[in-house]
Amino acid sequence: PDGQYVEEVVIDGETYVFLTGTVPHADWAIQVFMKKHEVEGEHELVGETKFHLFLEYLVENGYVNESDYLSSFEVGNEIHWGSGETIVNSYEITAE
Repeated sequence: PDGQYVEEVVIDGETYVFLTGTVPHADWAIQVFMKKHEVEGEHELVGETKFHLFLEYLVENGYVNESDYLSSFEVGNEIHWGSGETIVNSYEITAE
């Protein structure tokens, strides 16, 4: 993934490798949370991802300001070296 390694972080009980940097062809900041452990075999992963915890980490550690805008939030498989399929049957976003 794009970005430079910063540290491993635990968010909501899951360990992620955190990377940060800029998009090469633009002046955009990029922050990557890549789950440390791969899921092997046929699994249906169902659950809730508390995106606000990722944003709280970014604000608390000075990567973004509370007044910044989020232009995109991407989820899925690591396309550079991974494989797999991501299927989203439904989603809901609640802003408070």
